[in-house]
Order: sequence, then C-alpha cells, then structure tokens
Amino acid sequence: MVNADDSLEVSQKCRGLWWECVTSTVDGIRTCDDYDSILSDLPFKLVMTRALMITADILVGFAFIILILGLDCIKFLKDNLAIKLRICLVAGITLLVG
Repeated sequence: MVNADDSLEVSQKCRGLWWECVTSTVDGIRTCDDYDSILSDLPFKLVMTRALMITADILVGFAFIILILGLDCIKFLKDNLAIKLRICLVAGITLLVG
C-alpha cells in the first residue's frame, strides 16, 4: 500500500485563457484540453479577460478598416483632406482603445 505523503507528483497542471494543459513530469508529454463550457464553472476574472480580448480584437479590426479609408493613396473622399484626417484620427483613437 502506498502512502499519499510518500508519493511523487507525476503531473503538472497549467490553466490558460482558452484551455487547460497537463504535463507529465516523467516523460514530458503535454496534453491540452478545451474548457468544458464557455462561461459556466470558470472564474469571473477568466470570463472577463476573454470578453475583453474578443472586444479588443473586434475594435482593432474595425480601426484598420477605417485607417485604410483614411490613407492618401485611397481615392475615397479624395477632394476633402480634412475629413480624411478626421478618419485617421478616429482610427488612431480606436486603435488606442482596442
């Protein structure tokens, strides 16, 4: 019979933002699994971090689309440079927020 006090730790667990990994200390094999649920049974901090990451990705994608419209080489609003500068300013602010 083996006593729990004498046993060695044979695996190491690591929780990330999107999945959970277990690494065997004997052979070094890492196995990663997705979480069972998107929202339930997860800490509030993890759920909020996920939501903020997704929001930041959407904002940055939106900002790059706006920024492309504000470039000088694009013929969109070619005659009105003040609006193009404002478009670039909005894109920059959106990038900073995201």
